[in-house]
Amino acid sequence: HVSGMVVSTRVKPGHEREYRAWQQRIDAEAARFPGFLSNEVFPPVPGLQDEWVVLARFDSPEHLQGWLVSDVRKLLVEEAARLWQEARIASFSGAFPGWFGAGSTTSGSGALPPDWKQAMIVLLVLYPTVMLLAHFLSPSLDSLPLAVSMFIGNLASVALLTWLLMPLANRVFGFWLTPTRGRGRLVELRGIAVIVAGYALAIAIFLAFH
Repeated sequence: HVSGMVVSTRVKPGHEREYRAWQQRIDAEAARFPGFLSNEVFPPVPGLQDEWVVLARFDSPEHLQGWLVSDVRKLLVEEAARLWQEARIASFSGAFPGWFGAGSTTSGSGALPPDWKQAMIVLLVLYPTVMLLAHFLSPSLDSLPLAVSMFIGNLASVALLTWLLMPLANRVFGFWLTPTRGRGRLVELRGIAVIVAGYALAIAIFLAFH
């Protein structure tokens, strides 16, 4: 299925012409990659939008990911980092769309974490959320039909994860989700150890207060 990414860039004043020339170069490189479908560039609109917005589309999540992690893209992004104040990337693919790949970074890497890393982080955040809601929220919903109380509980957990907990987890574990080149193995093992310790700690806490 079609996958895409949206890149929003706040360009430093006085560097607009350089940025436009660079954008044309990176667009040309993206067009050479397998699965490329289209690239649209939306310049700032005075009084309405002060960021450059780029929408790129590929024919599959795999082809999009191939472009995002490519050496040519990494080099071009590193070259142009001096031109912008901030670059935010949202990638619409992966096992948990919307919760990952939307990291706001000045590096603009935009690479999606592997599905197994996404699953580990979601479990780390979701388990204590569900347990806490079951303890504090569920008793007040006992008088409601099961279907209604389950819906309210799920609504609360999804809202907490989407707008509070997953953005926080992305920031805290960003070093592990998308590690800097050359540090992958050590960072990967350290992140796994921290997350597994988090699982154990959460289970121990809830067992103690059960």
